[in-house]
Amino acid sequence: MEKVSLECNDLVKINGDFGNFGKLLELNLGRNSLQFIPESISCCAKLQIAEFSHNNIPRLPDGICMLHSLHTLKVNCTNLSSLPHAIGNLRSLVQLELRENFLTNLPDSICELENLVHLDLEDNRITHLPDDFGSLTSLSELMLDKNELTYLPISFGHLRSLTWVDLCSNLIEVLPENLYQLNALELLNLSKNFLEELPDSIGALTSLSILKIDQNKLLTLNSEIGKCRNLTELILNENLLTSVRL
Repeated sequence: MEKVSLECNDLVKINGDFGNFGKLLELNLGRNSLQFIPESISCCAKLQIAEFSHNNIPRLPDGICMLHSLHTLKVNCTNLSSLPHAIGNLRSLVQLELRENFLTNLPDSICELENLVHLDLEDNRITHLPDDFGSLTSLSELMLDKNELTYLPISFGHLRSLTWVDLCSNLIEVLPENLYQLNALELLNLSKNFLEELPDSIGALTSLSILKIDQNKLLTLNSEIGKCRNLTELILNENLLTSVRL
């Protein structure tokens, strides 16, 4: 058996274990009423895709960190409040979705997911990112909107594969100066934060086509933004700007 889908079955628990599913490639347990995933999930050694979204799972079993073939993990809207400390062992992970949960922080080992391309952490309660977050050098799409971030680590500038970043609805007051290193960035959403100014390095984002900085506390608009030669959409309404000169 390569695929099991039990989506929308009102499951409250899983009877037995996963010991006989060593050849399973895809598992979908989304939209049930599960409160936990058994530790025996570790027996699914070949599992590549796991979907647990829309359940009531406050934590993931440590055994999930033994699934070295896993490339897609979706745990959206499950009341998740923490991640296993060894989640960095999932070195094959390409897509990780954890939106609409109750995460307040991320384990440092998440920075070891060297193949991660898509990370969705929308609508959690994350207050800070690990210092080595910039080690996720394959990361292309990052959704961190609707969290409680007040700043970005200096290593954020090392995420040179980023093309899409959503930081809307946080508490960010200042951006790191090494933002200029994100030269693949095409969309940057900083709406609904507490920015009073943009760093000079904003002008080095030559691939940037969409910049959303509305509903901040900008007093002036850095003229360096005029160097973003591919910029086609600039949204800056509801700030404290007295004039705009590009």
